[in-house]
Amino acid sequence: MELDTKKYLKTTHYIDHESKSIKDKVNEIIKDCSSDKEKAILIHDFVRDSILFGFNRPFYDMTASQVLEAKVGFCNNKSTLFVAMLRAANIPSRTVFVDISKEILNGIVDPPTPY
Repeated sequence: MELDTKKYLKTTHYIDHESKSIKDKVNEIIKDCSSDKEKAILIHDFVRDSILFGFNRPFYDMTASQVLEAKVGFCNNKSTLFVAMLRAANIPSRTVFVDISKEILNGIVDPPTPY
């Protein structure tokens, strides 16, 4: 059975991988790569090392290109950028969310903040 990965290459509101800034940065990062694995590792390392972890604006409302421009983002933002950059490199990818307990978020997110 063949897995249909086309939906994992589509543009969405938040995963705007066809934006010029995303495509330009991805092309710069992967220019010397010979495999998808190598591309994925370099893209991962870029997001990990170049995008500071923190809040810039409501963390649930930033497109990948906005995260790239801001150079700062919460885990949701960084994963959105990572997925967008993988898709720009023609690597099918998707976001997976996990539920974080309120005990872990205590002191980080105000209780009435929707997330």
